[in-house]
Amino acid sequence: MEALNHPLLAPHKDQILATAKPTAEITLTRQDEGLTLWQSKVGGDLYLPKGAEYPRHPAGHALTLLAQINFAEVPKLPDFPEKGILQFFIDGTDDVYGLDYDNPSVQKGFRIVYYADVSENIDDLVMDFSPYAVENDEYGLPFTGQYAMAFKQYEQVITYSDFHCYTVFGFPEYCSEEWDNLGDEEVAEIEEVEGYFADVSETGHRIAGYPFFTQDDPRKHDEALQDYVLLFQLDTDCHDGKAIMWGDAGVGNFFIRPDDLKKLDFSKVMYTWDCC
Repeated sequence: MEALNHPLLAPHKDQILATAKPTAEITLTRQDEGLTLWQSKVGGDLYLPKGAEYPRHPAGHALTLLAQINFAEVPKLPDFPEKGILQFFIDGTDDVYGLDYDNPSVQKGFRIVYYADVSENIDDLVMDFSPYAVENDEYGLPFTGQYAMAFKQYEQVITYSDFHCYTVFGFPEYCSEEWDNLGDEEVAEIEEVEGYFADVSETGHRIAGYPFFTQDDPRKHDEALQDYVLLFQLDTDCHDGKAIMWGDAGVGNFFIRPDDLKKLDFSKVMYTWDCC
């Protein structure tokens, strides 16, 4: 990263490089036909073995598939599964897509489902999803259509959105009393660092790595969530025929505790999204 040679960043270069971790960046291609039931995708028909329970809201209505990831198609990532399908469901009848701001890890308005073993025999799978159709909220879902996923792995250093970044730099957090007491030159220096740090890729879609937020990182406000790491990020994407939009150009994120990820326990995943 050329930006790390800037005088304001150079003193922190080793600390920043030490934060590097693998991420699988996701490229989406709109493909409203021709995707298999077991393929990695956003939207569309899901992988559902016959006899498996379709995820529902406690109120009884069906949740909607946001995305599914077939890890046989994903580059190997530390502690992530090497096979199996992971699915993310949200509430299409809710204007906040099933998000519970007070209980972001309680799976009511969203659900995470993992199938360790995957059959590619259509005779084993549900083909008719009409019983699970719901009338979406007037604001609809954060996407229309369906999208194939392609993956590319690389090393990502900590993003400026991640609340741990303040510790790396030794800078005060925005809106803190310490920040309010800074002089104009100190504020200008931090803002300049932000500018030079902006070439760290944090937007877009990804598995693992570091997140992007349009607002604050919600983990910094809750000690119970501060050890959570990024599981999956789906960003607003309206280019090349794509129609993915979280509110007003926002981003959706799912987080998991490292120990739960190692155990492939997705029961306490944290779900959040924000927008401008």
